[in-house]
Formats: sequence, C-alpha cells, structure tokens
Amino acid sequence: MNLIQTPTPRTRTLPQVWQTPTPSVRIPYRSVSYEELKSLELPRPQGARHQPLAHYRAYDAVRHEIDRAGLEHESTRFNIQHAPHGVKPVDKCIIEMRLKPDEGSDQSRMIGLRNSNDQTWSLQGIAGINIMACSNGIFEGEFSPLTRKHTTNIHNDLWEAVREGFGKLMEQWVEVENFLKKIKACYPMGPYDVPSALYDINQRLLQKVL
Repeated sequence: MNLIQTPTPRTRTLPQVWQTPTPSVRIPYRSVSYEELKSLELPRPQGARHQPLAHYRAYDAVRHEIDRAGLEHESTRFNIQHAPHGVKPVDKCIIEMRLKPDEGSDQSRMIGLRNSNDQTWSLQGIAGINIMACSNGIFEGEFSPLTRKHTTNIHNDLWEAVREGFGKLMEQWVEVENFLKKIKACYPMGPYDVPSALYDINQRLLQKVL
C-alpha cells in the first residue's frame, strides 16, 4: 500500500527586529561649594513616607557639634551627583571633613557624611583618623556614629540624632587628645606610634564595661 506523505508546508522565517534599549546615562559626581550645596533643588519624595533631606542641613548639624566640642575645622569637600528631574531622580552627596590637629599633635581627624534623596542610602556618618568615602560605594571609618532613614520626622529628629552620635564622639576625641598629651610628656612617641596608640585607646573606649 502506497502511503502518501503530505509535504510539510514551508514557513517563512521573518527577520527579528531588535529594539535598541535607551542607553542609561551615568550622572558624574562633581565638586561644589557650600553655597552651591545650599542652592540645590530637592527631588520629589519617592513614596508616602519618604522625606528628602537637604544635604547642607546634615552638614550644618555635624559642624555645630564640632564647634560645640571646641574642635577646629580645617577643610571640607562636597561631592554631589545631582539630576532631580528625571523619571528616577538622582541626588547623592558625599562630604569629607578634616579637623585640625590639637596643639602639639600631628594627627588630624576626619569625618565623613553621605546622604541621598533617591533612596540609594540613608543618612550615614563615619569618623576616624582615616576614612574611606568613595563614589563607588565604599564608606568606612573607625566609628559609625550616625544612621538615619529618610522617613517621617527626620527633619525634627536630625539634630538630636547627630548630637547623640557625634556629640559623644567629639567628647571622647577631646579626652583622647588630652590623654595622649600626658603620655607624650612621659614617653617619647614617634610618628608611627601615635596612630597605633589612638587606635588602641579608641578600641578600649568602645569596649563594654561588665
């Protein structure tokens, strides 16, 4: 018996049309002055509970604690990534502050702040002899005295949060500097001995007393 095979119809393969995605443009970081920082426009809130916080307000609160502790400010760098009107706003700021060494000391202190109003970071603060505050996400220091989410009441709670975190740290720094002066009066210390001594003292201050 002859079997008649029905030929398989040939289908025409249509060429695929690829849609080129819209390229994402990375907003570069740039250095600004304090006056420029104050003039930045805040982006819109990113949710019902999200409360944007002007970068300069966080800086002002920490600078107040520095002055209140009697420590002298030496320099500050403000770096921002700012494009508040896009579909997804971009608004980040990284601040590095350096304090002047006390008289008779060659060791300065540093404070780092970072704040974002695009929900990338919470408001965060670090401090230490050396810190790492980079645009690639690295944010490390010996102390982390401040973390505050951009939620309801951040504007009312800001100064109290900074006072609790940085205020106590500033007092410890003053005590450490006075203690080092007494040590130097009794024992000569080389340039590499001071950071080691500071680290040991700071670690002791962080230890809980049982």
